Amino acid sequence: MSNIGNMLIPTDFSPQSQEAVDYGIQLANDLGSGIYLLHVYQEPLIVPSEPSVPMTPQVTEWLTDVQDQALKQLNVMAKEVESQVKKVKTVFKVGIPFFEIVKAAEEIPADLIVMGTHGRTGLAHFMTGSVTEMVVRKAPCPVLTVKPKGLKK
Repeated sequence: MSNIGNMLIPTDFSPQSQEAVDYGIQLANDLGSGIYLLHVYQEPLIVPSEPSVPMTPQVTEWLTDVQDQALKQLNVMAKEVESQVKKVKTVFKVGIPFFEIVKAAEEIPADLIVMGTHGRTGLAHFMTGSVTEMVVRKAPCPVLTVKPKGLKK
C-alpha cells in the first residue's frame, strides 16, 4: 500500500457520514495520516412565486445563517476529531457536493477519500445518483466507502 499522508473525509453531518468519520479517524491513527474534514454546503433551490420577484433580504439573510451554521458545525466536528487525531484541517465549500469533493481531493492533494455510502437523500439523489457513486467515478485517488452498520443488504 502506498503512503496515505492526506485523507479527505466529506461529511453532511448525517449519522451515516459520522460512521465514515469514525472509520477515517481509526484509519488515520493506524496509518499516521492527516485528516481534511470537508463539508459542501449546497444552496437550496428557491423558486419564487412570480419569476419577476427578487429574493427578499430575509431570504438572503436566512441562507447566510444556514451556511454559517454549517461552518460552525464543521468546526465543532473538527475540535472533536482533533482530540483523537494529530493533524486535522477543515475545508468548507459551497456548490454541488460530488463536484466539490473531487475538486478538494485534487487541491489537497488527497491520497484517500473516506466517505459513507449513504447520507442525506431526496430529489437530488433520484435525479443524479448518489454523491458517493459520482465521487468514486471521478476521484483522482482511491475512495473507501463505509456502509452504515444498520443498513440491510
